[in-house]
Amino acid sequence: MPESVRRARTEDVRYLELAEAVSSPIIMSHRIGDASPEIAAFKRIIARKCADWGAAVPEALRAVESGE
Repeated sequence: MPESVRRARTEDVRYLELAEAVSSPIIMSHRIGDASPEIAAFKRIIARKCADWGAAVPEALRAVESGE
C-alpha cells in the first residue's frame, strides 16, 4: 500500500502487513506494428525493471531490451 494511501485512510479501514511477498504482473497493450519511440521506451523500461527484480524478461521484450 503506498504511503500516500495509508495517510488518507479513515478510521474504519484497517491495513495489515502481509506475511508473504506478493507480486503483480505488468501488462502492456499497444497497437500492432506501433514502432513509436514512446512504445519502445516503455518496453525498455519494463524489460529493465523485470531484470532488476530478478524476473524473467518476456521474450517479446528481449530484442527491445538489447536495442535491436
